[in-house]
Amino acid sequence: MKATFFFCFLLSFQFAMSQETNWKWIHPSLPSNTLYTVTFSDSHTLLAAGVCGTILKSTDNGDTWKIVRAGGFNHIRSMVFTDTLTGFTAGSGSEIMKTTDGGETWTVKNTGTNDLTGICFSDQATGYACGYHVILKTTNGGDTWHEIKDSIFELTSVYFLPGTDTGFVAGKNGVMLRTFDGGENWSVLN
Repeated sequence: MKATFFFCFLLSFQFAMSQETNWKWIHPSLPSNTLYTVTFSDSHTLLAAGVCGTILKSTDNGDTWKIVRAGGFNHIRSMVFTDTLTGFTAGSGSEIMKTTDGGETWTVKNTGTNDLTGICFSDQATGYACGYHVILKTTNGGDTWHEIKDSIFELTSVYFLPGTDTGFVAGKNGVMLRTFDGGENWSVLN
């Protein structure tokens, strides 16, 4: 009986392993760190980022990848590009990083606030970042950031309609805030 069961198990295992799937692991040599965000900087270039400051880049729609940055203590939670060369990340340790060469090199800016979890830009100069109990704003392309809202909420994501002052932040426990004036005033949505 045990031999029959074992033979049936091996046969079903072999059958399952021989079936094709639509997904394949492309790059087992890349770091196995958790990735939190992925974005396009142009129609063929993707960047992904995550734990320990890891940033990966592909210039062929994800067929091949290279490690751009690895190592560090802070996690990257969000990434956005305002054009093909200029991009930003937000993450733990109150860090915002900026690239001006398509993600090849990154400059770290410490905002001196809480951990950050989301970042977005409404135009080339005006950007917003959010995180644990804070919303930040830049009006000079990310060179400096200032706090526009000290929040009681743990915020996780920010989005502004392109070219407008209308934006939303979302957070834990279903919280959503909205602004129509570039973050000067916020209202809680029920």
